[in-house]
Amino acid sequence: MKRTSKPLKALAGLDPLEFWRNNRMLFALTALFALGMLAGASNAAESPLPGGSLVAAIFKSSVQIRGSQAFVTTFLNALLSSSPYLFVIFFMGLSAGGLPVILFIPFFKGLGLGMLSGFLYADHGMQGLAYCVLTVFPGAVLSVASLLFACREGARLSAILFSSMRKKGGPAALHGEIKIYAARFCVFGLIFIISALVDAGCNLLFLRFFHF
Repeated sequence: MKRTSKPLKALAGLDPLEFWRNNRMLFALTALFALGMLAGASNAAESPLPGGSLVAAIFKSSVQIRGSQAFVTTFLNALLSSSPYLFVIFFMGLSAGGLPVILFIPFFKGLGLGMLSGFLYADHGMQGLAYCVLTVFPGAVLSVASLLFACREGARLSAILFSSMRKKGGPAALHGEIKIYAARFCVFGLIFIISALVDAGCNLLFLRFFHF
């Protein structure tokens, strides 16, 4: 009789409803990000002038600058462009009223990425798609995944702080919870650093093959 491995046993015993309940906030945040990407891509592809021309100007300027930059400069620029999201989520999570802002961030992030992707595909076809796959998406996958998990943690703590305001002891009783929260954001920050390294590496390896 064949033995079943522990991971397969765990998958076989997985309750879909329980999995949904445990991760529904993450699913909702992912849906907001996907909605933002869809809105951004549609706007970039269908709107002829103001949005499209703005994205085109920003993109062409960015490609020219990135093509002449050193690896370290590209890494620092990538990190500086993505890290503000993490700081906003962190501090909004420490606020009892920060939940609406946190929920907006995945949509806003998706909107920007969708506009860039939609513009590249609409204006440059397969070359634009290849540019996204080779230079944009590898780093973005890591940073977006980290951002979504950070949003989940921020939303959870913000909701806890809001509910604790009506309880005895209030937010002061959540000292241990906040320490765990800060430690998790250190991990998210590390993933953002890795994402910026991947972005700079892809820029160094593949940008030379594209001429817009």
